[in-house]
Amino acid sequence: MKRKSGLALVTALFAAGVLCVNRLPASAEETVPETAMQEEIVQPKADLSGTCGENVTWAYDSGSKTLTISGTGPMEDYDYNSLNAPSWIGYGIGEEMKEVVVEEGVTYIGNEAFYADTNLTAVTLPESLIGIGDDAFYLCGRIEKITLPSHITTIGAFAFYNCWTLKELNIPSSVTSIGVGAFCNCTGLEQVALPAGLTAIKDMTFSGCTRLKWIELPPAIKSIGVQAFDDCSKLEEAVLSDNVTWIGSRAFMGCRNLKEFSVPGGLSGIAAETFSGCDRLAEVTFPNSITVIEYDAFRGCANLPKVEIPASVVQIKGGAFRECNSLQEIHFMGGAPKISTERKSDSRILSPQEVFSWVTADVYYTDDPSWNADTMKDYGGKLTWMRRLYIIAEEAGIEVTDKIYVIGSGTDASIKCSGAAEDFVSLVIDGKSVDPSYYKVESGSTALTILSAFLDQLAVGNHEVTLNYTYGSVDTVLTIIDRQEDTEKPGNITKRADPTKPVDNSGQTSAAGAEKQQNEVRKSPQTGEFQTEEFWSVITTIAVMACIGGAGVLIWRRKKTSL
Repeated sequence: MKRKSGLALVTALFAAGVLCVNRLPASAEETVPETAMQEEIVQPKADLSGTCGENVTWAYDSGSKTLTISGTGPMEDYDYNSLNAPSWIGYGIGEEMKEVVVEEGVTYIGNEAFYADTNLTAVTLPESLIGIGDDAFYLCGRIEKITLPSHITTIGAFAFYNCWTLKELNIPSSVTSIGVGAFCNCTGLEQVALPAGLTAIKDMTFSGCTRLKWIELPPAIKSIGVQAFDDCSKLEEAVLSDNVTWIGSRAFMGCRNLKEFSVPGGLSGIAAETFSGCDRLAEVTFPNSITVIEYDAFRGCANLPKVEIPASVVQIKGGAFRECNSLQEIHFMGGAPKISTERKSDSRILSPQEVFSWVTADVYYTDDPSWNADTMKDYGGKLTWMRRLYIIAEEAGIEVTDKIYVIGSGTDASIKCSGAAEDFVSLVIDGKSVDPSYYKVESGSTALTILSAFLDQLAVGNHEVTLNYTYGSVDTVLTIIDRQEDTEKPGNITKRADPTKPVDNSGQTSAAGAEKQQNEVRKSPQTGEFQTEEFWSVITTIAVMACIGGAGVLIWRRKKTSL
């Protein structure tokens, strides 16, 4: 953190003319009358002026205690450490001025221009302004509000550092860069609107903003710097997009009111101490992109009850979850990562610490062979290891858990679960225990086979299936369909009746009744219907008559010929 030494400030004041040789006593015995000092400092302030840039001037009104900056172009930069202070400092203006007015035409406020002007309460900035330099309003602790112009693009490092009473800040959409620690220790700041074009939150930007309750980062932001929101003790929610690919160490350290956090999907690791001391954090969600959880990442998250470590994680370093006193469940979703006591980074090396020190929890692991006696340890806590329960849908691209059963198919239904067969207790379907004679269980990971003799008794539809183990349970759904449903077209499904209920014939007609109905139809044909039997009767009669007639003609011709 950039700080100015008292010696540097005094030296700069010498250079600006505050302490002139003729103002100092020649020896310890010599003194300067107080009235003379007052006359020397106060008297000329009414019409003081000077330059503060190539084409920029300043003027001070002692009545209103207002400093006005006028002209065109940028102000010059200042540096107290290099004995370069604004010329108005030489008149003692910095300690008493209450207002600064920067007029139209000025484009830039120089570095340290209003450094430590502790009585400054109001600042007016022009639309022509495009940049604010480093430390420009450093330690101006009485500024309550500042309106940034709509064309400003850059806010320098520590520009508003320790502006304690600044409560509200609307950063224009034109801003593309905010420097390191720009609003650090603005303890009165309650809300901030960030511009859409901002691509990074740099180190310590909002560190120590103890009243900031909520922050939403625009999608363009890809990185969050070291200690960016460190000690924002009232921050309850931080909304980040998956475009964030890097979060620096201690970024949210000490955010004591942060209750939940969704780690962005573009992140590959959790940096050291990122959430350390977030003692109200109750839920954290990791994406499958995370490969490393650095040391002390969640140290002291005393309200965190459960964590799921993605299968992508290959390393967890020392103290990552130590002092997480409420942690009851730890779920490893893949193979065993490297779990070490290492606590070191590029900048420092700390004493080794166990990952789960002071943690008492149940740990659920997969059936991955990397979990064994060498990897299933206490790691500083009291951990009870149990195989994680989940339904295995496929193995090597082959379906091993059936989702559909066709009534009457004669094939059994298989369900495979990660739980060990020796820990299996019972099978429950639709809330009722199934007699063990209707299923088989194989050793190893639970391979459960439900016999078709039982499945054929189930009604058509979805059925909730629960596998109970000595330490938990897992659910799945099995769909029963009729054989006709498997072959008929959609929309023409005939559902199978429940075998436990008597057949309802109220909507059916007997064979005798059907014949009677058919006879009635024959006797009373409907208008427009085609009567097939009568048609063929007529055709047959005509054909017979045609044959007889033809035969008669033939006989008559023969008789006539013989004559």
